[in-house]
Amino acid sequence: MKRRDFFKGTGVVIIGGVTINFFLPDQPTIATETEFSLSDVGVLESESGEPKEILITFNQLDLEFENLSSQTDVNVFIMATINETEEELLDESLSVDNPNEFYTIEDVHPDNESQMEFNLVDKFGTQPFEAPAWEIKSTDVEIEIIIEHTDIGTEKFDTTFTVEVENVVTVDIPDSIAVQENPPDEGDREDGEIWTIEELDDIREDEDADYELMRHLDFEEDWAYDDPSNMDDYITGDGWEPIYLDGSLDGNGYAIANLFIDRDDEEDGVGLIGTLERDGTVEQIGVVDVDVTGDRLVGGLVGRAFGDVSESYATGVVEGDEDVGGLVGYNNFDDASESYATSNVDGDEDVGGLIGRSLGDVIDSYWDVDSSGTEESDGGTGLNSIEMQGSEAESNMDGFDFTDTWTLEYDDEILEVYYPFLRNNDLEAQIVAQRVAMEEIDLSWELE
Repeated sequence: MKRRDFFKGTGVVIIGGVTINFFLPDQPTIATETEFSLSDVGVLESESGEPKEILITFNQLDLEFENLSSQTDVNVFIMATINETEEELLDESLSVDNPNEFYTIEDVHPDNESQMEFNLVDKFGTQPFEAPAWEIKSTDVEIEIIIEHTDIGTEKFDTTFTVEVENVVTVDIPDSIAVQENPPDEGDREDGEIWTIEELDDIREDEDADYELMRHLDFEEDWAYDDPSNMDDYITGDGWEPIYLDGSLDGNGYAIANLFIDRDDEEDGVGLIGTLERDGTVEQIGVVDVDVTGDRLVGGLVGRAFGDVSESYATGVVEGDEDVGGLVGYNNFDDASESYATSNVDGDEDVGGLIGRSLGDVIDSYWDVDSSGTEESDGGTGLNSIEMQGSEAESNMDGFDFTDTWTLEYDDEILEVYYPFLRNNDLEAQIVAQRVAMEEIDLSWELE
Protein backbone atom coordinates (compact mmCIF):
# COMPACT_ATOMS: atom_id res chain seq x y z
CA MET A 1 0.00 0.00 0.00
CA LYS A 2 1.38 3.34 -1.01
CA ARG A 3 -0.26 6.25 0.83
CA ARG A 4 0.12 10.02 0.76
CA ASP A 5 -0.72 11.41 4.23
CA PHE A 6 -1.48 15.08 4.88
CA PHE A 7 -1.20 16.80 8.27
CA LYS A 8 -3.93 17.83 10.67
CA GLY A 9 -3.60 19.82 13.89
CA THR A 10 -4.51 22.88 16.00
CA GLY A 11 -3.30 26.48 16.14
CA VAL A 12 -3.68 29.90 17.80
CA VAL A 13 -3.64 33.32 16.16
CA ILE A 14 -3.97 36.72 17.90
CA ILE A 15 -5.49 39.55 15.89
CA GLY A 16 -5.97 42.95 17.49
CA GLY A 17 -5.80 41.48 20.98
CA VAL A 18 -8.50 38.95 20.18
CA THR A 19 -7.49 35.32 20.52
CA ILE A 20 -8.95 32.91 17.98
CA ASN A 21 -8.51 29.17 18.43
CA PHE A 22 -8.80 27.04 15.28
CA PHE A 23 -8.61 23.39 14.28
CA LEU A 24 -7.37 22.19 10.91
CA PRO A 25 -9.71 19.52 9.60
CA ASP A 26 -8.48 16.25 8.15
CA GLN A 27 -7.00 16.85 4.74
CA PRO A 28 -8.02 14.81 1.69
CA THR A 29 -5.89 11.69 1.20
CA ILE A 30 -5.65 8.89 -1.31
CA ALA A 31 -4.06 5.46 -1.24
CA THR A 32 -3.73 2.86 -3.97
CA GLU A 33 -2.83 -0.79 -3.99
CA THR A 34 -2.19 -2.66 -7.23
CA GLU A 35 -1.24 -6.12 -8.35
CA PHE A 36 -0.68 -7.00 -11.98
CA SER A 37 0.87 -9.72 -14.06
CA LEU A 38 1.99 -10.38 -17.64
CA SER A 39 0.73 -13.21 -19.78
CA ASP A 40 0.95 -14.69 -23.29
CA VAL A 41 4.53 -13.60 -23.85
CA GLY A 42 7.81 -15.34 -24.50
CA VAL A 43 8.36 -15.12 -28.26
CA LEU A 44 8.33 -12.08 -30.45
CA GLU A 45 5.95 -13.09 -33.21
CA SER A 46 3.24 -15.65 -33.82
CA GLU A 47 3.30 -18.23 -36.60
CA SER A 48 1.50 -15.82 -38.90
CA GLY A 49 4.28 -13.29 -38.51
CA GLU A 50 2.11 -10.91 -36.50
CA PRO A 51 3.27 -9.92 -33.01
CA LYS A 52 1.76 -12.04 -30.29
CA GLU A 53 -0.43 -10.53 -27.64
CA ILE A 54 1.62 -8.99 -24.86
CA LEU A 55 -0.91 -8.56 -22.10
CA ILE A 56 -0.58 -6.64 -18.90
CA THR A 57 -3.31 -7.81 -16.55
CA PHE A 58 -4.38 -5.85 -13.48
CA ASN A 59 -5.59 -8.45 -11.02
CA GLN A 60 -6.11 -5.84 -8.32
CA LEU A 61 -6.59 -2.11 -8.39
CA ASP A 62 -7.87 -0.62 -5.14
CA LEU A 63 -8.31 3.11 -4.54
CA GLU A 64 -9.12 4.47 -1.11
CA PHE A 65 -10.17 8.09 -0.60
CA GLU A 66 -10.58 9.96 2.66
CA ASN A 67 -12.13 13.35 3.26
CA LEU A 68 -12.88 14.24 -0.32
CA SER A 69 -15.58 16.77 -1.10
CA SER A 70 -18.87 15.02 -1.67
CA GLN A 71 -20.23 14.42 -5.14
CA THR A 72 -17.11 15.37 -7.04
CA ASP A 73 -15.58 13.26 -9.80
CA VAL A 74 -12.25 11.52 -9.49
CA ASN A 75 -10.43 10.92 -12.79
CA VAL A 76 -8.35 7.75 -13.03
CA PHE A 77 -5.76 7.31 -15.79
CA ILE A 78 -3.41 4.41 -16.42
CA MET A 79 -0.48 5.22 -18.72
CA ALA A 80 2.20 2.96 -20.19
CA THR A 81 5.57 4.28 -21.37
CA ILE A 82 7.88 2.27 -23.65
CA ASN A 83 11.12 3.76 -24.95
CA GLU A 84 9.92 7.25 -23.99
CA THR A 85 6.68 6.78 -25.97
CA GLU A 86 3.58 7.23 -23.84
CA GLU A 87 0.22 5.55 -24.45
CA GLU A 88 -3.00 5.81 -22.46
CA LEU A 89 -4.40 2.49 -21.27
CA LEU A 90 -7.34 3.71 -19.21
CA ASP A 91 -9.33 6.93 -18.76
CA GLU A 92 -12.24 6.56 -16.36
CA SER A 93 -14.19 9.06 -14.26
CA LEU A 94 -15.54 7.97 -10.86
CA SER A 95 -18.44 9.77 -9.26
CA VAL A 96 -17.71 10.09 -5.53
CA ASP A 97 -20.89 10.12 -3.49
CA ASN A 98 -19.24 9.79 -0.13
CA PRO A 99 -16.19 11.72 1.07
CA ASN A 100 -14.72 8.48 2.46
CA GLU A 101 -14.82 5.94 -0.34
CA PHE A 102 -13.12 2.69 -1.30
CA TYR A 103 -13.07 1.53 -4.92
CA THR A 104 -12.15 -1.83 -6.36
CA ILE A 105 -11.30 -2.86 -9.90
CA GLU A 106 -14.90 -3.22 -11.04
CA ASP A 107 -15.64 0.32 -9.89
CA VAL A 108 -12.67 1.71 -11.79
CA HIS A 109 -13.28 -0.33 -14.94
CA PRO A 110 -16.82 -1.71 -14.95
CA ASP A 111 -16.38 -3.59 -18.24
CA ASN A 112 -14.44 -6.25 -16.40
CA GLU A 113 -15.51 -7.20 -12.90
CA SER A 114 -12.43 -9.23 -12.00
CA GLN A 115 -9.46 -7.79 -13.86
CA MET A 116 -8.30 -5.36 -16.53
CA GLU A 117 -6.23 -6.51 -19.51
CA PHE A 118 -4.34 -4.27 -21.88
CA ASN A 119 -2.53 -5.55 -24.96
CA LEU A 120 0.65 -3.51 -25.31
CA VAL A 121 0.99 -4.48 -28.98
CA ASP A 122 -2.46 -3.07 -29.70
CA LYS A 123 -1.54 0.16 -27.96
CA PHE A 124 1.96 0.66 -29.29
CA GLY A 125 1.75 -1.21 -32.57
CA THR A 126 4.95 -3.22 -32.92
CA GLN A 127 7.06 -0.50 -31.29
CA PRO A 128 9.53 -1.20 -29.75
CA PHE A 129 9.38 -4.65 -31.25
CA GLU A 130 9.50 -3.58 -34.91
CA ALA A 131 13.28 -3.74 -35.04
CA PRO A 132 14.85 -7.02 -36.18
CA ALA A 133 15.02 -9.36 -33.25
CA TRP A 134 18.82 -9.23 -33.04
CA GLU A 135 18.68 -5.44 -32.51
CA ILE A 136 16.25 -5.53 -29.60
CA LYS A 137 17.78 -4.55 -26.31
CA SER A 138 16.41 -4.73 -22.80
CA THR A 139 13.52 -2.29 -22.61
CA ASP A 140 11.86 -0.65 -19.62
CA VAL A 141 8.08 -0.43 -19.53
CA GLU A 142 6.63 1.99 -16.98
CA ILE A 143 3.05 1.71 -15.78
CA GLU A 144 1.73 4.86 -14.11
CA ILE A 145 -1.60 5.32 -12.32
CA ILE A 146 -2.66 8.96 -12.24
CA ILE A 147 -5.45 10.22 -9.99
CA GLU A 148 -6.93 13.69 -10.46
CA HIS A 149 -9.35 15.40 -8.09
CA THR A 150 -10.02 19.03 -7.28
CA ASP A 151 -9.20 18.50 -3.60
CA ILE A 152 -5.90 16.69 -4.02
CA GLY A 153 -4.69 17.83 -7.42
CA THR A 154 -2.75 15.10 -9.24
CA GLU A 155 -1.27 12.03 -7.58
CA LYS A 156 0.86 9.48 -9.40
CA PHE A 157 1.77 5.90 -8.54
CA ASP A 158 4.10 3.95 -10.79
CA THR A 159 5.95 0.71 -11.27
CA THR A 160 8.44 -0.46 -13.88
CA PHE A 161 9.16 -3.83 -15.40
CA THR A 162 11.86 -4.74 -17.88
CA VAL A 163 11.96 -6.66 -21.13
CA GLU A 164 14.99 -8.90 -20.72
CA VAL A 165 16.69 -10.13 -23.90
CA GLU A 166 18.73 -13.25 -23.39
CA ASN A 167 21.21 -14.97 -25.71
CA VAL A 168 20.46 -18.61 -26.20
CA VAL A 169 22.93 -19.23 -29.03
CA THR A 170 26.39 -17.72 -29.19
CA VAL A 171 28.93 -18.40 -31.91
CA ASP A 172 32.50 -17.20 -31.58
CA ILE A 173 33.19 -15.49 -34.90
CA PRO A 174 34.68 -12.11 -35.91
CA ASP A 175 32.65 -8.93 -36.39
CA SER A 176 33.26 -8.96 -40.14
CA ILE A 177 33.26 -11.85 -42.60
CA ALA A 178 35.33 -14.57 -40.99
CA VAL A 179 38.92 -14.04 -42.09
CA GLN A 180 39.65 -16.46 -44.90
CA GLU A 181 42.80 -18.52 -45.15
CA ASN A 182 45.42 -17.09 -47.43
CA PRO A 183 44.87 -17.98 -51.08
CA PRO A 184 47.46 -19.94 -53.02
CA ASP A 185 50.26 -17.97 -54.57
CA GLU A 186 49.11 -16.32 -57.79
CA GLY A 187 51.13 -18.73 -59.90
CA ASP A 188 49.45 -21.72 -58.25
CA ARG A 189 45.86 -20.66 -58.89
CA GLU A 190 43.79 -22.36 -61.54
CA ASP A 191 42.22 -20.45 -64.43
CA GLY A 192 38.78 -19.17 -63.54
CA GLU A 193 39.35 -19.30 -59.79
CA ILE A 194 38.49 -16.09 -57.92
CA TRP A 195 40.37 -15.68 -54.66
CA THR A 196 40.61 -11.87 -54.46
CA ILE A 197 38.78 -8.68 -55.39
CA GLU A 198 41.30 -8.05 -58.15
CA GLU A 199 40.52 -11.44 -59.70
CA LEU A 200 36.81 -10.67 -59.48
CA ASP A 201 37.52 -7.44 -61.36
CA ASP A 202 39.51 -9.34 -64.00
CA ILE A 203 36.31 -11.02 -65.23
CA ARG A 204 35.93 -8.02 -67.53
CA GLU A 205 39.11 -9.12 -69.33
CA ASP A 206 37.43 -12.33 -70.53
CA GLU A 207 33.66 -12.04 -70.28
CA ASP A 208 32.94 -15.40 -71.97
CA ALA A 209 34.89 -17.57 -69.54
CA ASP A 210 33.65 -19.64 -66.59
CA TYR A 211 34.48 -18.47 -63.09
CA GLU A 212 34.31 -19.94 -59.61
CA LEU A 213 34.39 -18.06 -56.31
CA MET A 214 36.83 -19.84 -53.98
CA ARG A 215 36.16 -18.03 -50.69
CA HIS A 216 34.18 -15.19 -49.17
CA LEU A 217 35.24 -11.68 -50.15
CA ASP A 218 34.73 -8.35 -48.45
CA PHE A 219 35.48 -5.10 -50.28
CA GLU A 220 36.36 -3.43 -46.95
CA GLU A 221 38.89 -6.01 -45.71
CA ASP A 222 42.62 -6.04 -46.51
CA TRP A 223 42.77 -9.83 -46.67
CA ALA A 224 40.36 -9.86 -49.63
CA TYR A 225 42.97 -8.19 -51.90
CA ASP A 226 46.19 -9.22 -53.53
CA ASP A 227 47.26 -5.64 -52.85
CA PRO A 228 45.26 -3.88 -50.09
CA SER A 229 46.29 -0.48 -51.46
CA ASN A 230 43.73 -1.11 -54.23
CA MET A 231 40.85 -0.96 -51.76
CA ASP A 232 40.13 2.76 -52.18
CA ASP A 233 39.52 2.24 -55.89
CA TYR A 234 36.48 0.14 -55.01
CA ILE A 235 34.98 1.79 -51.93
CA THR A 236 35.32 5.50 -52.79
CA GLY A 237 34.32 7.69 -55.73
CA ASP A 238 32.17 5.79 -58.23
CA GLY A 239 33.08 2.52 -56.55
CA TRP A 240 32.87 -0.80 -58.38
CA GLU A 241 32.56 -0.66 -62.17
CA PRO A 242 29.86 -3.18 -63.14
CA ILE A 243 31.08 -6.06 -65.28
CA TYR A 244 29.59 -7.82 -68.31
CA LEU A 245 29.39 -11.60 -68.19
CA ASP A 246 28.55 -13.99 -71.03
CA GLY A 247 30.12 -16.98 -69.26
CA SER A 248 29.29 -18.38 -65.83
CA LEU A 249 29.91 -17.36 -62.24
CA ASP A 250 29.50 -20.11 -59.66
CA GLY A 251 29.64 -18.64 -56.17
CA ASN A 252 30.05 -22.05 -54.50
CA GLY A 253 27.80 -20.81 -51.71
CA TYR A 254 30.13 -17.96 -50.78
CA ALA A 255 29.21 -14.32 -50.19
CA ILE A 256 30.65 -10.98 -51.33
CA ALA A 257 30.20 -8.16 -48.81
CA ASN A 258 30.17 -4.37 -48.96
CA LEU A 259 29.83 -3.85 -52.68
CA PHE A 260 29.74 -0.08 -53.28
CA ILE A 261 28.55 1.56 -56.52
CA ASP A 262 27.68 5.25 -56.90
CA ARG A 263 26.90 5.75 -60.59
CA ASP A 264 23.60 7.62 -60.66
CA ASP A 265 24.09 8.57 -64.31
CA GLU A 266 24.70 4.98 -65.42
CA GLU A 267 21.90 3.62 -67.63
CA ASP A 268 23.44 0.44 -68.99
CA GLY A 269 23.11 -1.99 -66.11
CA VAL A 270 24.30 -1.38 -62.55
CA GLY A 271 25.10 -4.13 -60.06
CA LEU A 272 27.94 -6.48 -59.22
CA ILE A 273 27.23 -7.74 -62.73
CA GLY A 274 25.95 -4.88 -64.83
CA THR A 275 24.74 -7.08 -67.70
CA LEU A 276 24.42 -10.85 -67.71
CA GLU A 277 24.34 -11.84 -71.38
CA ARG A 278 22.19 -14.60 -72.92
CA ASP A 279 24.74 -17.38 -72.44
CA GLY A 280 25.67 -16.16 -68.98
CA THR A 281 24.66 -17.77 -65.68
CA VAL A 282 25.05 -16.80 -62.05
CA GLU A 283 24.40 -19.26 -59.26
CA GLN A 284 25.07 -20.05 -55.62
CA ILE A 285 26.24 -16.58 -54.55
CA GLY A 286 25.26 -13.96 -52.00
CA VAL A 287 25.91 -10.23 -52.16
CA VAL A 288 25.42 -8.70 -48.75
CA ASP A 289 25.28 -5.22 -47.32
CA VAL A 290 25.46 -3.72 -50.82
CA ASP A 291 25.22 0.02 -51.40
CA VAL A 292 24.28 0.34 -55.07
CA THR A 293 23.12 3.51 -56.83
CA GLY A 294 22.44 3.83 -60.56
CA ASP A 295 19.99 5.36 -63.00
CA ARG A 296 18.35 2.54 -64.97
CA LEU A 297 18.61 -1.26 -64.81
CA VAL A 298 19.86 -1.37 -61.21
CA GLY A 299 20.05 -4.49 -59.04
CA GLY A 300 21.93 -5.69 -55.99
CA LEU A 301 23.39 -8.66 -57.87
CA VAL A 302 22.59 -8.08 -61.56
CA GLY A 303 21.46 -4.88 -63.23
CA ARG A 304 20.18 -6.41 -66.47
CA ALA A 305 19.83 -10.17 -66.92
CA PHE A 306 19.44 -11.93 -70.26
CA GLY A 307 20.84 -15.12 -68.69
CA ASP A 308 19.78 -17.22 -65.72
CA VAL A 309 20.20 -16.28 -62.05
CA SER A 310 19.63 -19.05 -59.52
CA GLU A 311 20.17 -19.99 -55.87
CA SER A 312 21.42 -16.55 -54.89
CA TYR A 313 20.54 -13.73 -52.52
CA ALA A 314 21.10 -10.02 -51.95
CA THR A 315 20.89 -7.70 -48.96
CA GLY A 316 21.60 -3.99 -48.47
CA VAL A 317 20.39 -0.85 -50.28
CA VAL A 318 19.63 -0.45 -54.00
CA GLU A 319 18.61 2.91 -55.49
CA GLY A 320 17.89 4.14 -58.99
CA ASP A 321 15.34 5.76 -61.24
CA GLU A 322 13.88 2.99 -63.40
CA ASP A 323 14.00 -0.82 -63.38
CA VAL A 324 15.29 -1.14 -59.84
CA GLY A 325 15.27 -4.49 -58.03
CA GLY A 326 16.70 -5.87 -54.81
CA LEU A 327 18.27 -8.79 -56.68
CA VAL A 328 17.85 -8.01 -60.41
CA GLY A 329 16.85 -4.70 -61.95
CA TYR A 330 15.60 -6.02 -65.32
CA ASN A 331 15.07 -9.71 -66.06
CA ASN A 332 14.88 -10.08 -69.84
CA PHE A 333 13.56 -13.45 -71.10
CA ASP A 334 15.53 -15.94 -69.00
CA ASP A 335 14.88 -17.31 -65.51
CA ALA A 336 15.45 -16.08 -61.98
CA SER A 337 14.93 -19.02 -59.66
CA GLU A 338 15.25 -20.15 -56.04
CA SER A 339 16.63 -16.81 -54.89
CA TYR A 340 15.69 -14.06 -52.45
CA ALA A 341 16.35 -10.43 -51.60
CA THR A 342 15.98 -8.38 -48.45
CA SER A 343 17.49 -5.22 -49.97
CA ASN A 344 15.84 -1.87 -49.32
CA VAL A 345 14.89 -0.51 -52.74
CA ASP A 346 14.06 2.99 -53.94
CA GLY A 347 13.23 4.37 -57.36
CA ASP A 348 10.62 6.08 -59.50
CA GLU A 349 9.44 3.51 -62.05
CA ASP A 350 9.36 -0.30 -62.14
CA VAL A 351 10.75 -0.82 -58.64
CA GLY A 352 10.56 -4.24 -57.02
CA GLY A 353 11.75 -5.89 -53.86
CA LEU A 354 13.13 -8.79 -55.91
CA ILE A 355 12.85 -7.81 -59.61
CA GLY A 356 12.19 -4.33 -60.94
CA ARG A 357 10.86 -5.45 -64.34
CA SER A 358 10.70 -8.93 -65.83
CA LEU A 359 9.92 -10.41 -69.22
CA GLY A 360 11.17 -13.82 -68.14
CA ASP A 361 10.13 -16.37 -65.53
CA VAL A 362 10.63 -15.80 -61.82
CA ILE A 363 10.44 -19.18 -60.11
CA ASP A 364 10.39 -20.10 -56.40
CA SER A 365 11.86 -16.76 -55.36
CA TYR A 366 11.02 -14.32 -52.58
CA TRP A 367 11.57 -10.85 -51.20
CA ASP A 368 11.11 -9.26 -47.79
CA VAL A 369 8.28 -6.72 -47.93
CA ASP A 370 9.38 -5.19 -44.61
CA SER A 371 13.09 -4.61 -45.21
CA SER A 372 12.63 -3.76 -48.90
CA GLY A 373 10.03 -1.12 -48.13
CA THR A 374 7.75 -2.33 -50.93
CA GLU A 375 5.07 -4.92 -51.57
CA GLU A 376 5.76 -4.71 -55.31
CA SER A 377 7.95 -6.90 -57.50
CA ASP A 378 7.62 -8.05 -61.09
CA GLY A 379 7.78 -11.68 -60.05
CA GLY A 380 8.42 -13.63 -56.89
CA THR A 381 6.51 -13.90 -53.63
CA GLY A 382 6.54 -11.19 -51.00
CA LEU A 383 6.81 -12.29 -47.38
CA ASN A 384 7.35 -10.37 -44.17
CA SER A 385 10.63 -10.59 -42.27
CA ILE A 386 9.46 -13.21 -39.81
CA GLU A 387 8.08 -15.42 -42.56
CA MET A 388 11.54 -15.50 -44.16
CA GLN A 389 13.51 -16.29 -41.00
CA GLY A 390 14.24 -19.43 -39.04
CA SER A 391 11.73 -22.27 -38.95
CA GLU A 392 9.12 -19.95 -40.48
CA ALA A 393 11.20 -19.75 -43.66
CA GLU A 394 11.11 -23.49 -44.23
CA SER A 395 7.32 -23.49 -44.33
CA ASN A 396 6.84 -20.21 -46.21
CA MET A 397 9.68 -20.42 -48.74
CA ASP A 398 8.50 -23.83 -49.90
CA GLY A 399 10.14 -23.47 -53.31
CA PHE A 400 13.58 -23.67 -51.69
CA ASP A 401 15.50 -26.92 -51.36
CA PHE A 402 16.39 -26.94 -47.67
CA THR A 403 17.97 -30.38 -47.98
CA ASP A 404 20.76 -29.79 -50.47
CA THR A 405 20.92 -26.04 -51.25
CA TRP A 406 19.75 -23.92 -48.31
CA THR A 407 19.91 -24.24 -44.55
CA LEU A 408 18.88 -22.41 -41.39
CA GLU A 409 20.80 -24.61 -38.99
CA TYR A 410 24.04 -23.89 -37.23
CA ASP A 411 25.55 -26.40 -34.85
CA ASP A 412 22.29 -28.40 -34.91
CA GLU A 413 20.25 -25.33 -33.91
CA ILE A 414 17.64 -23.56 -36.03
CA LEU A 415 18.70 -19.89 -36.05
CA GLU A 416 15.29 -18.32 -35.68
CA VAL A 417 16.18 -14.72 -36.55
CA TYR A 418 18.21 -15.34 -39.71
CA TYR A 419 17.45 -15.61 -43.40
CA PRO A 420 18.45 -18.78 -45.28
CA PHE A 421 22.11 -19.51 -45.92
CA LEU A 422 23.60 -21.36 -48.86
CA ARG A 423 24.61 -24.75 -47.57
CA ASN A 424 27.85 -25.35 -49.47
CA ASN A 425 30.44 -23.32 -47.57
CA ASP A 426 31.35 -21.55 -44.34
CA LEU A 427 28.11 -20.70 -42.56
CA GLU A 428 29.86 -18.48 -40.01
CA ALA A 429 31.03 -16.09 -42.68
CA GLN A 430 27.59 -15.99 -44.31
CA ILE A 431 26.02 -15.21 -40.96
CA VAL A 432 28.41 -12.33 -40.36
CA ALA A 433 27.99 -11.22 -43.95
CA GLN A 434 24.29 -10.73 -43.29
CA ARG A 435 25.40 -8.33 -40.56
CA VAL A 436 23.36 -10.22 -38.04
CA ALA A 437 24.66 -10.13 -34.48
CA MET A 438 25.23 -13.68 -33.34
CA GLU A 439 22.37 -13.72 -30.89
CA GLU A 440 19.33 -15.88 -31.22
CA ILE A 441 16.74 -14.12 -29.11
CA ASP A 442 14.63 -15.63 -26.37
CA LEU A 443 12.40 -12.71 -25.38
CA SER A 444 11.38 -12.99 -21.73
CA TRP A 445 9.43 -10.50 -19.69
CA GLU A 446 10.27 -10.14 -16.01
CA LEU A 447 9.01 -7.82 -13.32
CA GLU A 448 11.73 -5.87 -11.58
